[in-house]
Amino acid sequence: MSRTIERLDRTGHVQRAADRRDRRRILVAINDEGVTALAAARREERRSELLLGAVDDYDHLRHQLITLITVAAPPDAAP
Repeated sequence: MSRTIERLDRTGHVQRAADRRDRRRILVAINDEGVTALAAARREERRSELLLGAVDDYDHLRHQLITLITVAAPPDAAP
């Protein structure tokens, strides 16, 4: 994950900042460029026959996947 965040930071899609309450933590927030890139990626996902062409309800699938990831995450993992 740290490599992914580093790349997103380098490409200008997120901003990182130290947590004022806990110096061990780094807070990551998506910025306007990241929101635009994410929206474009989601549009392409929906249009792609190769990626999700067989999925009838993309939003429902996405919600289910997020739920599965949340349930499978270790109890001490941040949401």
